[in-house]
Amino acid sequence: MSGDTPRIPPLDLDGFVKVHRETFEGQSDPQQPVLNITRTWAHHPTLWAAQRPYQRYLFSDSTLARRDQELIILRIGWLSGSDYELGQHTRFGLAAGLSEEEILRVAAGPSHPDWPRHDAILLSAADSLHAEQDIDDATWRELEAVLSVQQIMDLIVVVGRYWTVSTLLKTLRVPAEPDMPRLLQPREAQRQDHS
Repeated sequence: MSGDTPRIPPLDLDGFVKVHRETFEGQSDPQQPVLNITRTWAHHPTLWAAQRPYQRYLFSDSTLARRDQELIILRIGWLSGSDYELGQHTRFGLAAGLSEEEILRVAAGPSHPDWPRHDAILLSAADSLHAEQDIDDATWRELEAVLSVQQIMDLIVVVGRYWTVSTLLKTLRVPAEPDMPRLLQPREAQRQDHS
């Protein structure tokens, strides 16, 4: 990531609470602490409100298992070079059943020999969608063998959603919270470490 200074600094807590009250009238004030991503969304209340049902669907109603979603999100965050996304979804991934070893292995991608077939297929699909905005026929046939039609559609949507979020976080330079996990480093950071 080029530069650490936020391009749009997260709103301070008072400003955030004011925008929250105006945008989500009738809802109680948010529980503390409020993450930097949420305080950044609050700069654009209409967009913030518009994306919330989509986010709720993915977290609550998606046909794709939470663990599968988190594996895909971590891979997209890594491919996109979003440090914030990797940290936040390391936490969510652990809660969804991914081990620390599996999270670290995300950087190696689908070809790592320790991935079960199911996980390798999901990672292959995520890589293909990220690189080509498509899924090749061979990977598609493998997906059909392990997922329903609805789950495949949800997988595509998860990749698109988290490419967008990863790109937003990276481009706006949203700062990580001090307690954010740092298991998996973005692709750019790994390349610099080896140069």
